[in-house]
Amino acid sequence: MRIKHAYIYGFGKWKDAEIHFSDHHPFIFVSGRNESGKTTLRKFFLFMLFGLQPKQRLYYMPKTGGQMGGRLTITLPEVGDCTIERLHDRNNGEATCYLREGQVYDEEWLKTQLNGMNRQTFSSIFSFDSNELHHIRQIKSEELGNVLLGVGMTGTEQIYESEKWLNQEISQIFKPQGKKPVMNKILVEVETIHEKLKMLEEKEKTFNEKLLTMEELSNRIQELTDNWNQATVHRDKLEKQLHAYPQVQKLYDLLQQAKQYPSELTFPENGLQRYQHVKDQMLPIKSEMTIVEGNRTNTRQEIEKVHAQLLSSDTIDDLKTMVNKLPDYQRLRDEQQYKRQEKQQLHNELLHELKKLEINLSVDDVSDIFFPFHIEDLWNELKDESMQIQSETEKINADLAMIDEQMALLEGKKSLLKEQAIDSERIEEQRNRLKQFAKAESIREADQLQHNQSKKLMSLYKRKSKSATRLFIIGIALSVIVSIIAIFLSIPYVHLFSVITILFVIVQKMVTDRSARSIEALLLHTKQVEGTANAFDEREMREIEETIQKQEKLYQQIEQIEHQWNQLQISRLKLEERKSFFDQKDIQLERRIDEQKKQYPFLKSITVDYWSILYHHLKKCVSLSEKITTYTKDIERTSIEIEAFEKEIDVTLTDGLIFEPDIDIQNKLDNMKNVYERQLNLQNKLQQHEEWLDQIQSQIEMLQNKLKPYQDEMNQLWQLADVTDEESYLIKGKRYKEKVELEQKIQDYSQQLSHIFDQLLLQLLQEKGQIDQWEIEANFKQAKEEVEQIFSELEESRQQLSDVKSLINHMENAEDFSIMKHHYHTKREELYKIAKQWAVYQVAKEKLMHAKKMYQQNFLPKIMDQTTMYFAMLTDQEYRKVYPPVDGNGLQVENRMGIRFQVDELSQGTKDQLYISLRIALSEITSKKNKMPFFMDDAFVHFDKDRRKQMLEVLLEVSENQQVLLFTCDDSLHTLVNNKKVMIENI
Repeated sequence: MRIKHAYIYGFGKWKDAEIHFSDHHPFIFVSGRNESGKTTLRKFFLFMLFGLQPKQRLYYMPKTGGQMGGRLTITLPEVGDCTIERLHDRNNGEATCYLREGQVYDEEWLKTQLNGMNRQTFSSIFSFDSNELHHIRQIKSEELGNVLLGVGMTGTEQIYESEKWLNQEISQIFKPQGKKPVMNKILVEVETIHEKLKMLEEKEKTFNEKLLTMEELSNRIQELTDNWNQATVHRDKLEKQLHAYPQVQKLYDLLQQAKQYPSELTFPENGLQRYQHVKDQMLPIKSEMTIVEGNRTNTRQEIEKVHAQLLSSDTIDDLKTMVNKLPDYQRLRDEQQYKRQEKQQLHNELLHELKKLEINLSVDDVSDIFFPFHIEDLWNELKDESMQIQSETEKINADLAMIDEQMALLEGKKSLLKEQAIDSERIEEQRNRLKQFAKAESIREADQLQHNQSKKLMSLYKRKSKSATRLFIIGIALSVIVSIIAIFLSIPYVHLFSVITILFVIVQKMVTDRSARSIEALLLHTKQVEGTANAFDEREMREIEETIQKQEKLYQQIEQIEHQWNQLQISRLKLEERKSFFDQKDIQLERRIDEQKKQYPFLKSITVDYWSILYHHLKKCVSLSEKITTYTKDIERTSIEIEAFEKEIDVTLTDGLIFEPDIDIQNKLDNMKNVYERQLNLQNKLQQHEEWLDQIQSQIEMLQNKLKPYQDEMNQLWQLADVTDEESYLIKGKRYKEKVELEQKIQDYSQQLSHIFDQLLLQLLQEKGQIDQWEIEANFKQAKEEVEQIFSELEESRQQLSDVKSLINHMENAEDFSIMKHHYHTKREELYKIAKQWAVYQVAKEKLMHAKKMYQQNFLPKIMDQTTMYFAMLTDQEYRKVYPPVDGNGLQVENRMGIRFQVDELSQGTKDQLYISLRIALSEITSKKNKMPFFMDDAFVHFDKDRRKQMLEVLLEVSENQQVLLFTCDDSLHTLVNNKKVMIENI
């Protein structure tokens, strides 16, 4: 991840500020004086990446007012550029992330992109200043190893603080030999309470016996209470029977009245109500029936009146036929009028067109004109042919004039060239002389070649001659030496060898001399030829060549001109032939034009170029004439149809004796339409009244059908009541109603008395008569005495129970055994909960120790190796090894002499360098997942110049993999490193 750009709306002393960081400079110096806002800028970066709590954000609110927040543009590995915006008063300070493609994401997405890195982890690894290093050094030497383990595992001091907190919590809960811890105190209390409970066990037995006695008395009281309740209920029931005896007497009277009615009285259930309901339902139907029958009578009378006004059906059919033909008749009259107007309009239009043409054509002449289907194409063809002949003739004449002009120009050029040319005999002489020069030149070149070869031969001859002379001398000397040796050695064949050698040398000398003489003769001949070739003058030869070339060029031009003149002559002949062809064609065209003029005399005064235009005008005129003829025929036809219709009307009206025949046709038509409409209205009225009559009849039948079920139900009620008329039915119904009401009263009294008397007594009352009042009073007196006796026993038992309870209460108040026991169980439960919490802390502590041990085994060596490398670089190899904390000791370092030192034994600057090396090592291990930028704020205050330079070199190497921002007040610090990847940002 890299920071590219920051815009601060408001943060501490920063307001409306903008900062750019280049992608090509991963190592950035942020330089400024004290109070310039460097630390605030670092805090702003942390705020934009991880946010702040609301109270912490208030600390950085701009003092001069305005919005707290800003925008930070970063580059993420898999996403690219991302702009983070945070505002104090928006989304509770949560981030809003904007990508280049327009996507918008929230705080959770940013946390995912940072791989779960939080502010505390980032500040502990990637961001620090001298104060934060000092904070780490404040921890005791024996605890430093644990703190380093915690930082290495999580990037914060949380593990150390967690372990310390767990130890404190465990100590506060329980110590094996302690007294103040909570769990120790509760154990003492539980033991004390348990001893007291043992002392009360003996007294518990007596207490239990009293409890059993109290339980027995309670059961006895409950039993007596139940008996007393039952006896009281029985007494109250008998008392109610005495009070209800008048009602019993009334029930007895009602039973006597019921015996006066027959035991079985046949009558429908709810017969009177049902009968009245049927009559109520039939009443509106009968009323409606009366109204409908009156409507039927009136409708029949209206039908008779309509029949009196109607004409015969044949007359109405004739009227209908004629009225149906009226639209056709009116259409014919309208059509006739329209066509007359159209005919007149067409006639005027035709006259106008003929007037425009001005060719002395009348309307009648136009009607006689007939154009074959091909006439337009023929006239267009004549026009095109005429224009083509005229165009071709003009073009041929122009081409002939141009050819004549070109031929005259070529003849002038030819005359000028002939004046510059010389005669052919002189040219031939110059050519022969030039040939002689060429021949001499070729001979001279051949001789020159031969001379060069002769020189080579002469040189060869001289070399061979010298070789032959040397060979001759050597051969003679060798022969003499061999002969002398042969003489001394007396070897005959050696003399023979000497003689052969002398002969070979002599022959070789003779051959060489002959070759020399041949070469000398050849050289003498070459010198003679050179003298002959030089007899020609080279300048003269060049003049002859130029003259011949010039004359040849002149003759070529003359030949070209003659060729061009011949070509023009051929073209002229072709054009004359083409002109003759078009002249013949023009004669034929004139003949065809004359034929058309004879056929159509009006064409005589018009050139053929305008015939096609005239055709369209005449075609329009002919079309207008044809339309006029068509309209004339249509008008005649419609007149005949109109006359026939009017005659038919006269015949129809006369035969029917409806109207007088002397009135005009329009009045006849109007009267006929009125009569026909009235007859139609009467027919419709008749049809409507007949339909109404049918509907009324249907209503009567429907009402009769409605009455039938009610009448059937009424007859059924009479049959069930076993009567034949309405009066008998109503009398019997009244008696039935009185009996039902009497039975209902008996039932009501019986139901009321059933709660007081037994069912057996009521049955006895109905069968035998009255109940004995004296018997009821005797039973009541006996029940009352029984209640009083049970109540006396109940009061005695209650007194005994009260005495026992008093003793039990005294025992409970004296020892307070139950409270003590409850307190004992409560303390045990409390002890259990605290022990459970103590066990949880113990397990958490063991897990934490196990995690620290696993980290020390797996990751701490890597961190220590990286720390050793950077610490050695910073101290110029003064210290070659850094050892992790072991056995409760802190961090140790070893110098080049092999001597180990505790951290407290190092100088202030060396301590800072050690812890910065550790931070860088931690960042490298963490950066495998999170390549986060490095923020350092004046962390080199205790470094000397050399170690500052070494530190900057290390940071420059670190910047190869992650961005480094160094906040410093030393504006000369960047001069210690010279690299193009370093950027200086002054604030």
